[in-house]
Amino acid sequence: MRFLLLSFIISSHLFAARLDPIIVTSKTESTSSNMTSGHTVLTSEDLDGQMTGNVIEALRSVPGVFINQTGGPGGQASIYIRGSEVRHVLVLIDGVKVNDPSTLDKQFNAANLSSLDIEKIEVIKGAQSVLYGSDAIGGVINIITKKGEPKQRVGLEIGFQTQVDGALSVVRDRSVTYVNAVAAQGDGISSKKDGAENDGFLKKGLTINHSHFLGEIEADWMFKVLDDFVEIDGFDTSLKFVDDEESYTKTNQQLFKQGLKYEDSFGTLKHILSVNRTKREFYTLDVVEDEYELTKSQGETVTNNVSLLKRLARGEYVIGFMHEYETFEQTGFDQRKINLSSLYGSVNHTLKDYFFNLGLRADNHEIFGTVATYNVGLGKKYSGRRSLKFNAATGFKAPTMYQLFVPREGVSQVANKDLQPEKSNTLDLTYSKMGKNNYEVSIFNSHIYDYINFSSDGYFNSGSFTSTGLEVSMSQKLDKLKFKEGVTVSKLSLSSDQKVLRRPQEKIDFRFDYQMSDYSSFRLDWVWIGNRFDQTDSQDIVTLDAYDLLNTSLNYSDKGVDYQLGVNNVFDREYTDIFDYGTLGLTVFAKMSHNY
Repeated sequence: MRFLLLSFIISSHLFAARLDPIIVTSKTESTSSNMTSGHTVLTSEDLDGQMTGNVIEALRSVPGVFINQTGGPGGQASIYIRGSEVRHVLVLIDGVKVNDPSTLDKQFNAANLSSLDIEKIEVIKGAQSVLYGSDAIGGVINIITKKGEPKQRVGLEIGFQTQVDGALSVVRDRSVTYVNAVAAQGDGISSKKDGAENDGFLKKGLTINHSHFLGEIEADWMFKVLDDFVEIDGFDTSLKFVDDEESYTKTNQQLFKQGLKYEDSFGTLKHILSVNRTKREFYTLDVVEDEYELTKSQGETVTNNVSLLKRLARGEYVIGFMHEYETFEQTGFDQRKINLSSLYGSVNHTLKDYFFNLGLRADNHEIFGTVATYNVGLGKKYSGRRSLKFNAATGFKAPTMYQLFVPREGVSQVANKDLQPEKSNTLDLTYSKMGKNNYEVSIFNSHIYDYINFSSDGYFNSGSFTSTGLEVSMSQKLDKLKFKEGVTVSKLSLSSDQKVLRRPQEKIDFRFDYQMSDYSSFRLDWVWIGNRFDQTDSQDIVTLDAYDLLNTSLNYSDKGVDYQLGVNNVFDREYTDIFDYGTLGLTVFAKMSHNY
C-alpha cells in the first residue's frame, strides 16, 4: 500500500500524456485537444534520453521557440517565443513565477536548469495574461517537476562538463517526498568568439517536493535552489567586447511554494503562496571609472493566489484573486516595492462537437493603474480526432523595477516612472490531427504596441512589434521507428523599420529515434536556423549566417543501469548565435545512471 500512492501519481501523468496531454496551470486543467491557444507539450518520453539533460536543449525542438546563449554552457540563455522579446516570455515552475526580478528586463536564465527533475514542459504561445497576468505577453513556459520516482537514481556525466546527480523518493501512508540534486562543472569555452582563455562555470541545483493527502485536502510544498558561478567576458573603456580574464557573475535563486487544495462535489478550492527570491553579483569593468567593481542586486516576487474551479456537465469555470508584490534593490540604490492585484475568471464549455472558452482579467498596478485583458477561443472536432481551433487574446507586460526606478549615474538617467505597460493582441488558427501519426498546422499573428525602447535619454514607449507566421509540427511512429518534425516560418517587423535582432524567421527541426532492441536505442537530432541580424560594438547591423547542427546519441539499459554516449555538433559547424560570442564545436560526452 505504501507505494500505491507513488504509483498512482506517476502513472496518471504518463497515461494522460500519451492519450491526450493535460495542460496544467496553477488554476485550471484542460485537455490539449480542447485548448484553443497554440501550444506544445514535451512529455517525460521527450525528455528522457535527451542529450544534455538541460531544459534549453529540450525547448530548442519546439516550433516557434528559439534560444541563444552568450557563449557556451553556463552563459545567459535567452528564450524567444514567436519572435517576441525575452522579457515577454513568462516561465513557471510548478506554478511559481521564476522570471528574475533582480535583472534589467526580468527574464529567466534557463541555462542552469536541469531537466532531470522535470515531468513535462508545456509551451503555451501567444498572449496568456488572462490566467497569468503580466509578463505573459508573448507566451508561457510551464515546467512541472516530478513528485516522485519508482526507484532511486544516481548519475554521472563526463564530456564538456562533469556532472553528478541523484534522486530519491520517500513514500509514507499519506505522503510522498521527492528530492533531486545536481552539480555540474566545466572549463567552458571563451565567451568571446576566438578568445584566448576559457570561461568556466559551476552549477548546482536542489529540488524538494513534498505532497500530503488527508481526505479531501491535498497539501504540497516545493523548495528549489538554483546556484551558479560563471566566468564571462566584458567590455573595455571603448565599449569593445574583449577577452576578459577577471569578470564573472554569481546567481542564487530560491523558489518556495505552498499549495492547499480542497476538493468536494461542489468544486475545487485552491490557495497557492509562492516566493521567488534572487541574489546576483557582477564583477565587471566599469567603463566610466575604468576599474573593476562588484555590483550586487537582489529581487523578490511574492504571490498569493486563491481560485475556485467548478466542473460542470459540459465544461468548467474558474474565478480567482491574486495579489503580488515585487521588490528590487541594487548597489547604490535602495529597495523599492510594487504591488499588483488581480481579479480573473474563465469559462470552458463544450456542446456536441464544439468547444469554446472565454476569459477576462483586471489587473491593478500601483504605478500605472488598471489594465483589462481577455481571451476568446472557439473550436470544432471532426472525425478521426481532427479539430479546427481559433483563438484571440490580449496581454500586457508591466515595466520592470529597473526600467521604472534605477538610474545609471555617469552614463544616462535611464529610469522612467511614466512608462506604460506593453500590450499585445494575438490571433491563432490551428488545424490538428491526433493519433499514432500526429500533425498540427498553426497560423498566427501577434501585435505588441506601446513597445518599450531605450535611448541615451532612457526608456520610453514608442512604436510596435508584429510577428506573423506559420508553424507545422508532425510525428510518426512505425514499428521501432519514431519521427518528429517541426517547421517555423515567420515575418518579424518593428514599426520603426529597425531590424529585429538575434531571432531567425525560419527554423526546421527533425528528430529520429530507432529502438534497436529492448535494451538499446539510437537518437538523432537535426536543426536548421535561418539568417538573423545583430548589432556590432559600433552599432552597425550585420547578418548572421544560417547554420545547421546535428546531434546523435546511443542509449543502452541493462539491469537498472542506463548508459548514453553522444556527440553534439557532429560536423563541427562554425556558427554564431550572438555577434562576437563563441559557440561549442564538436563535443563528445558519456553518461551513466543507476536506478535501484
